[in-house]
Amino acid sequence: NSINGFLPQFQSSIWLLVSSKSVKVLQLTAKTIRSVVLSIMRYSRSDLEPFLHFLTQLCIRLLSFGSAIRIYTSMILLEILIRIQPNFFLNYVMTLYSNVSDAIDGAAVHVRSTGYATISCFSFVDKRTFVESIGEDLFSNTSELIQSYPEDITRGLETLLQNVPNFLKSKLEEIKKMVSQLLEIKNGENFALRLLSAVIQTYQDESFPFDDKLIEKLVNLPFTEEYKTCFVNYSKVQQNMNEHKTEDLIYQRIKSEMENPNGKHALALKFISELPPE
Repeated sequence: NSINGFLPQFQSSIWLLVSSKSVKVLQLTAKTIRSVVLSIMRYSRSDLEPFLHFLTQLCIRLLSFGSAIRIYTSMILLEILIRIQPNFFLNYVMTLYSNVSDAIDGAAVHVRSTGYATISCFSFVDKRTFVESIGEDLFSNTSELIQSYPEDITRGLETLLQNVPNFLKSKLEEIKKMVSQLLEIKNGENFALRLLSAVIQTYQDESFPFDDKLIEKLVNLPFTEEYKTCFVNYSKVQQNMNEHKTEDLIYQRIKSEMENPNGKHALALKFISELPPE
């Protein structure tokens, strides 16, 4: 088939693409590889394992170069591949963890943050190994890294909340403090909403209570898709608990958005439609 004929040519061009010094080119290359893997999964399944093996070896080689941009390339590619096909990596978890850990040890903060997001994905592959051998070391870096690269760390925490919620349960109060930390960071508001939303979705009523001042700050943030998702989740759990503390705050916030001539009216209406019935 056409994919079969295309793959050898594509594989030979990958090395040239991942040798680029442009972050944009590298990110586009990773996205292209993702599209190719998804196409193989759909149309040429027999080629999948050899191609994933080729890409994994490429990632390991890039990690060994010691160059920040090569390490970064390896990690964004690994994250994409693990998210698509976690089962393939069952036999690679500790090897890759060791290679990534060595590569980011003492590296710049942006490289370590990318590594955090990548390592969190090992929780998709083997939850037990992650909890027993990886989780504590990874989580110990959270508070430091989240202040510099909130996007990577928030994504990593969302991954952990999804895959190893019991591991994070004892760290719930620390994670709640990180929501507050994110609010103090420039452009950190949507990451704060995403993290709070993930916490509520994971632990439901066990995630409550939250600090009243924190919720008040969050309610008064600008309307975004992340805002809507967070407070829909919050309202559903709060209603199940028969708590009504913030109902009026949320109602007033929606009202002011609707009354604002420049407000996000469509998003506010969508928000109203998703809120639980009284």
